Amino acid sequence: MGKINRPKRIVAMAMCAALFTATLNGYQAKAEMLSDGTYLLSENRPAYSSSVNGGDVANFATDGKLDTQWGAAANKNNQWLDVDLGATANISKVEIDWQNNASYGVVYDIMTSDDEVNWTTIYSESEGDGGQLVNVMSKDGSRVDYTYLKDVHSDLNGVGRYIRVQITYSKSQYDNNEKMGWGASIRELKVYGTGGVNKPKSNENNIALGKNVSVSSSMSPWWANAPLAGANSVDNDYDTYWLSEPNNDEWYVLDLGKTYTLGRILIQWQVEYARIFDLQVSNNGNDYTTVYRQLEGNGEDEEINLYCQARYIKMKGIAMGRGSGYSIREMKVYEYVEGDSKENPVVKALPTEQTVKLGKGSYGIDDKNLYQPRIPKYITKNVKTPIPSNDWWTSVIYTRLSDTMPALPFVFRYSDNGIGMYYADKTYTRTNNGGMGADSKYFDLTVGTSSISNTPAARYDSNGDWSTNIVFSDDDTEKLKTTVMKGSPYVYNTFSDPSSAEIVISDLVKFFNENGELNLVDGQTVTTDRLGIEVHNESESPEDEDKNQYHFYGVYMPQGTKVTKVGSKLKIRLGDNNNYMTVAALSEEDKFSYMYQHAYAYVTNSSVTYEYDEANSKMTTHYNVSTELKRNGFSTDTIMCMLPTQWKYSNTNTTNITYKSIRGTLKAVEGNSFSYGLKFNGIIPCYDVPSQSQYYDREEMINYLNEFVDSVRKDYWVADPYWQGKKTHPIAMGILIAEQLEQYEIRD
Repeated sequence: MGKINRPKRIVAMAMCAALFTATLNGYQAKAEMLSDGTYLLSENRPAYSSSVNGGDVANFATDGKLDTQWGAAANKNNQWLDVDLGATANISKVEIDWQNNASYGVVYDIMTSDDEVNWTTIYSESEGDGGQLVNVMSKDGSRVDYTYLKDVHSDLNGVGRYIRVQITYSKSQYDNNEKMGWGASIRELKVYGTGGVNKPKSNENNIALGKNVSVSSSMSPWWANAPLAGANSVDNDYDTYWLSEPNNDEWYVLDLGKTYTLGRILIQWQVEYARIFDLQVSNNGNDYTTVYRQLEGNGEDEEINLYCQARYIKMKGIAMGRGSGYSIREMKVYEYVEGDSKENPVVKALPTEQTVKLGKGSYGIDDKNLYQPRIPKYITKNVKTPIPSNDWWTSVIYTRLSDTMPALPFVFRYSDNGIGMYYADKTYTRTNNGGMGADSKYFDLTVGTSSISNTPAARYDSNGDWSTNIVFSDDDTEKLKTTVMKGSPYVYNTFSDPSSAEIVISDLVKFFNENGELNLVDGQTVTTDRLGIEVHNESESPEDEDKNQYHFYGVYMPQGTKVTKVGSKLKIRLGDNNNYMTVAALSEEDKFSYMYQHAYAYVTNSSVTYEYDEANSKMTTHYNVSTELKRNGFSTDTIMCMLPTQWKYSNTNTTNITYKSIRGTLKAVEGNSFSYGLKFNGIIPCYDVPSQSQYYDREEMINYLNEFVDSVRKDYWVADPYWQGKKTHPIAMGILIAEQLEQYEIRD
């Protein structure tokens, strides 16, 4: 390669870069389009790295936050960070925000690529000094919270979908005779240019920032140092928020200080969102006009395009989403910009409560105050039937990605990179509520696809009785379709593009196969139908103990599959004109070959049936799955796990494979069905009033009922139908007891 032209390095001000110190607050602002027409390409784009230091994963370098960072492992040279821009881009400027004066790169290159294998260097540095020192002040401006080094390279001329910073030596390593020391660490990697998939952001300003807010109420939880006040919603800090009292009719008013012509409003909800609310505007603070009405809120950020003049903006709560108030992280308001639409949203009518007669009784519908499931939003066109509202995977239907999905032995969660997973084998007691936990610090593996170029979503496609199919895509194509099942050590994946499969490994220990450890170096490609991966993780247990976790996985693919190692990522071209890939959690490394024999029996459905032997008072439950064999010569039987409440009462033969879980030891079954039986003698619906008990106190029981009524009137029906279902039984029992005690007012 010939000599690389070194573009000029710039700083924010024309002063001595090495000595100048800048100061700013802790908020990382969104980039606007620059005067030359370029814009920020890298924010919130997937990132990958050659190594990580603890939990400082690669995506922290593109999350838009200066208080997080990617860190390379210590005592390792030639480490790198990659960012996927989503599509080919023309790159003109790169800003590297190094964590501190020990972790900046002294010798490093900036490179571009279209395939993450072949790279072109567009900048080389051999005497790096970190750039401009920047102080980040505390929120109140009273002190320096932390510092970082801002290293800017302009006048670059690069083309590619992927950009890499390859650091030969960090400052700590460069000054060491043995070239050992702290690894490089980058708070933010900002790539500017044109192309990619990120859209340029307009130059409009958030006119709500720092303005006055009045609210109907503010909560002061026990853990908060101060009330969660309305001002928190206009402070440009995503981690602070306003929280109201738990009432449906709470309100929030923002005073912009003068009348503006409005074009767009963004509401960023915290956990307590509004299911139904009105957005109203006013010029005098007294007479309000409703310009937007949400009837199906689900807690996601809401961007509302409108065209009107107003000084005051009011969020008028009508129905809480969860029952614990309303909470707004940020309310952002933008002026109308010439060329924007002048159409206002259509304000729909509020639902009118109706009573439906049924037999001798009736039930109510369209009661806006009745808590209900979030409206399914992220579903595929294949969904034609009602969807369970309270299953372990249900969050995928109302969030763009998902909440944590505990399937056991796996725990899953979708991110912009794909479906993350880890084997949840460490159980501990939580300090805040005494409940049980099994969380790990990060996800061991993430299965994704390089065919994603725009913002993806995970969409529910179908479900069995204890399994579900989820599509991960940025359009209507099933780019990555995954079947996950409660109690299954397998994760089944298919890809619309067989050459696009990817696996990101958070903290690789080693690769292995049936012959032992396999040494793969960056850029190396192997042809194989199976690959073992050992991963390191850390338990989130609060106990002072060894938190290290080591998990084993098997990846099973078609014959002729080519796997290329690119740092923490495996790029996979599935072979034999097939599009499938199975990932298995291994209880032990030596189970790699056994799990291989059953990895090609793809589960297509799961069903539960039962029968009751009334003569013997025995309930028998049967679990059955249907499978599709993806590869001839392998078993048509899958591997399933039974919970302790199942295997203790089952005659089904289990294998010697077991998994740890928060529900106890899981025992693996080789086959497509299992059964278990339990004695069931019925349930006594209610005890009578005690008549021969020296401990029973009628007045005390009535006091208990009054306390219960008081809790019901406040926030008993919190959250969603899952918890409502759990709380319906105590309500029913309270009604029966009040009836028996002739306390009819309490009963009613």
